[in-house]
Amino acid sequence: MGADPTGPVRSLRDRMPPEIVAAAQRLADEAPPFTPEQIAKLRVLFAPTVARLHRERAERGPAPQPVEKEKRVPGEELTPAEVAREFNVSPATVRRWEASGVLKPTRRLPNSRHRRYSRATVDALRRQLAEGGEGSLT
Repeated sequence: MGADPTGPVRSLRDRMPPEIVAAAQRLADEAPPFTPEQIAKLRVLFAPTVARLHRERAERGPAPQPVEKEKRVPGEELTPAEVAREFNVSPATVRRWEASGVLKPTRRLPNSRHRRYSRATVDALRRQLAEGGEGSLT
């Protein structure tokens, strides 16, 4: 069951009126499995609540579809972890380079902290390191 946009996800039992939950518990405590009479009683007790839940679900509309993962061509845009592997440094170092302005992400994915670096930016940093050594980054 998906998340209710108006609040945290609650179980069906949490949304049931307490008297129905108590009645169902009493019936369950008597002698499972349920007899046909008990099942009929439960159906009568739960019918209004089930109808209300169906109405609420219909009012909310269809469940949101999962966001399709971004398709990218490997090598064109790199994640911080990929950049770190190329330079044999930790991802934290890549974040420090970004914070100091040495490496700028080409974009950040919407509604997230995920960033991507272009191959050209990474190659330019590689040339800078080759020309000036590691001291050129500090």
